[in-house]
Amino acid sequence: MTLSFIPKLIAIALALAIFGEWQLATMVEFYESIFERVQYMFLS
Repeated sequence: MTLSFIPKLIAIALALAIFGEWQLATMVEFYESIFERVQYMFLS
């Protein structure tokens, strides 16, 4: 491991700590809409 690896790792951890909840909520909303559309596709 080089010395430049540690700041990158810290930056990734910080970004996940800040934006992780928003990203998870966005992905859940997206997948719920996909499953809802698939349900309508098979029911109609």
